[in-house]
Amino acid sequence: MRLGVSYMGHHNPRHLKSDIAEMARLRLDDLLVAAQENDFACFSGKLKLTPQIAKEHGLRPVAVFWGALNLFGGGRSSQFLLEHPEGFQVGRDGSHRPQGCYVNPACVGRIEEMIGVAAGCGFEGYFVDEPTPLLDCFCRACRRKFEEWYGGALTEASEETQLEFRRRCCVDYVKTISEYCKAAHPQLETMCCVMPSDSAMWEAVAAIPALDNLGTDIYWVNNGSDIETMRRSCAASRQPAASAASDITNGSSAGTFAPAARSESFSRGRCSSKNSRMPSTSGPGKGRSAPVKAATTRRLHGRAPARSFVWQRDPARAESRIFRMDPARDYCRAASRARSSRTSSP
Repeated sequence: MRLGVSYMGHHNPRHLKSDIAEMARLRLDDLLVAAQENDFACFSGKLKLTPQIAKEHGLRPVAVFWGALNLFGGGRSSQFLLEHPEGFQVGRDGSHRPQGCYVNPACVGRIEEMIGVAAGCGFEGYFVDEPTPLLDCFCRACRRKFEEWYGGALTEASEETQLEFRRRCCVDYVKTISEYCKAAHPQLETMCCVMPSDSAMWEAVAAIPALDNLGTDIYWVNNGSDIETMRRSCAASRQPAASAASDITNGSSAGTFAPAARSESFSRGRCSSKNSRMPSTSGPGKGRSAPVKAATTRRLHGRAPARSFVWQRDPARAESRIFRMDPARDYCRAASRARSSRTSSP
């Protein structure tokens, strides 16, 4: 299991060095740098300096575009959309929406340009951060894509068909970005976090050949989901998932997504969620990692075996604690203590 942390970063090398040195002392493996559009336009030191400093301290730098196109997390300030208003989402009534649309080729092109810059700076991975269906966009690109796939008007489609279309667009975006990375920057490891609220897409996203790792947020543990059930469901549906991904690629409207009954499934490969390890910092067993059920599984597409794992609360504990990342430094220190206790145990 790899331990990583999401890092807002800084453009000043003095701050970068002190922060990353502390992360190395805490024995982190991955540094997920939350790069904003402003970092590409104004504060380029963050992109240019962080990868090298991270590598010098033994950390793998991974790029996460935080708030790009006013989507994908927080920090939403998109200079690209201000300069290219055609990239904004459009409501059914033609009204303006503040977020960009990842169905729009211009927006996808901008993300690909940013990935190229990140790869040139020395980042070793790209993390697609929580893509989710755009449920209320009727821009020209969305309407054209719907007509191409379904042969009708998006505005006249049923709610069920529209939801299927939105999910297909989301999966298609992850596929497009992953394939771009492998074609233009094959050294990049591709990762994606799909939220539990979008679990209906897990299987289709897992079947994307160019995607190396798929994970989810830790929040799903709070609804009492059972890991083994998720693993078995995913294993039983791998072949249908691959067929579904093929249907999406070919623009077929038949058999695109697994039914809702299969929503309790999880993907192949290593967990690539930013919050990939959560040690206990309170209650009995303080300083030890909360139990994790891990299982070895064969990665799809003929790749080498890797572990597939997700987090589960300890049912033996009396409290029902909601895990939180903040404050990040306390979390990292607890993770370091947990790792040290495991390595020093007989």
